[in-house]
Amino acid sequence: MGTFPARGNVRRWARLACVGLIASFGLASCEVLKPAPQAYDLNAPSDLSAVRGGTRAQILIPVPSAIRALDSDRIAIKPTANEFSYLAESVWTDQLPKLIQARVIESFDSLARARAVGRPGESLSIDYQLQIDIRAFQQELEGGRRARIEFAVRLLNERNGRVLARRLISSEIATSNDKPTAVVDGLNRALDEVMVDLLSWTFKRI
Repeated sequence: MGTFPARGNVRRWARLACVGLIASFGLASCEVLKPAPQAYDLNAPSDLSAVRGGTRAQILIPVPSAIRALDSDRIAIKPTANEFSYLAESVWTDQLPKLIQARVIESFDSLARARAVGRPGESLSIDYQLQIDIRAFQQELEGGRRARIEFAVRLLNERNGRVLARRLISSEIATSNDKPTAVVDGLNRALDEVMVDLLSWTFKRI
């Protein structure tokens, strides 16, 4: 037969069990009450009138590459040249590279000056591939607050694998403060400039 704990031990066990239950429910309550981070979107440019040219080619836009600090849905801040941080309780609506891919395709589509533009796996007969490496996409603080974007882009001939052209495309927009709305607005305005430059350069090189 099994033995039962002494009466004092039973009481102590009961008190510990109650404390454990309270702690468990307390943590659950904290998790339920914790607010979700505010999600912010990037927008394709509304004005692409400065873009010149067009093409009958079909263009593939892979997901851009990025260092791990930018391959995220978090909104990056650089207090100094060697530091990375992020806006608290604020995120992009998707992982940044996927969001950039979507907005590049949307920008080409809204112009309707290419035969087709799409993602890998969409069964296009691809002529060219536009590869983007996100080098910078953040609010910078050192030397003055500004939204800074830099893309290293390559245009690849899909038929023979040759790189036709490459270029660094960048933009900086001064921002008034470090609040999420100001940071996101600055990055959206910088992205507008980068998109106009990117599309014009692509049409010129094809």
